Amino acid sequence: MAVSSNRAIGAGNLKRVVLLAPPNCTGRSGIIGDTILQSSLVRTLLDRSLFPRLEKVYWWGAKWIVDEIFPYFKPHVETYEWDGTVAKLPNIAQITKTSEIDAALICTQNDEVIASVKGLSGIPCFAPVKPLNAQSSDHLCRQLHSCLDDLGLHVADLPSPRIVVDQDELNDVRDQMTQEKLAKLSSERVFGEQDFDPSTDKVFLIIPAVGVVEDRRTWTRDEWKKLVHILAEVGMVAVLYNPEDESQRRAAGDMVSGEPSAKPRFAIGLRLHELAIWACVSTVSIVRDSGPLHVVAASVGPEGRPRVLGLFSIMRPSTWKPLSDNLYTIGQWPLPLSQAVTPNEVAVRAANIED
Repeated sequence: MAVSSNRAIGAGNLKRVVLLAPPNCTGRSGIIGDTILQSSLVRTLLDRSLFPRLEKVYWWGAKWIVDEIFPYFKPHVETYEWDGTVAKLPNIAQITKTSEIDAALICTQNDEVIASVKGLSGIPCFAPVKPLNAQSSDHLCRQLHSCLDDLGLHVADLPSPRIVVDQDELNDVRDQMTQEKLAKLSSERVFGEQDFDPSTDKVFLIIPAVGVVEDRRTWTRDEWKKLVHILAEVGMVAVLYNPEDESQRRAAGDMVSGEPSAKPRFAIGLRLHELAIWACVSTVSIVRDSGPLHVVAASVGPEGRPRVLGLFSIMRPSTWKPLSDNLYTIGQWPLPLSQAVTPNEVAVRAANIED
């Protein structure tokens, strides 16, 4: 729906757009997944065939995520932190002169915010056809794109999120996969064969996201540890944890501890963009249903997208899976993960996923 305006407006006329798109999910994992899905709309806005005159998008939302994993959006996208509340509703006039803004896209489920932004005189405002009540990843992206309907633009083939990794970044990570350099990455490690070669041997990236809070979407620490030890007999295993979460660090360290294995296994704390890089050098990334699953699935390097094995349980895979074609799934909805699939089954699927 659009606010009436005397100014002629259309996709071909837009130069400067305010995008009010805060995460509609809660928790770090949900915010990450939500922001990655929102980037589909930003990719559409940056499409010159659709918006030939667009110069700038002012995106109010999860700035810390956007800046870290979508640096290639610059200089066309400026980001600002906003939690989506009316109390912290951004003063658009402080960012750029109101007369220079061609439109405001209001992608939030907060009706009070929508009404407040529409109260700004002189700015055509557009919101999704229906209030955001997404029922799936695809549904959310289509709802976000519906704010373009009154611009006369109906996007049928939605662009999938892309976290771009360059060749130099891949080379840097591969250079670290040596006996000596791996020792500097993690204090918890067990090394096996001395002649491990990341260009020929399998590399498994495991993201368990196990911390203090119990979650039926993940396994116990012991179940993840069993998977790590099985896979370390056929390839190198890197267990990822959030470097800002001490409980995850301890859990990851425990998962890689124990008797020596044929191949190296170790725990490593990675930020979001680093996760994307490691996913692109791995044979397969094994991730339970979470925000990091959307990160690895959206990653794309010079050699294409990485293989991703998503572990689904109480959430239906067809509902909240990432919007990419590089995702393999395993599990049995709606069972908790511990009842849906075993470490043995996941190990067999992961070890053979490229065959």
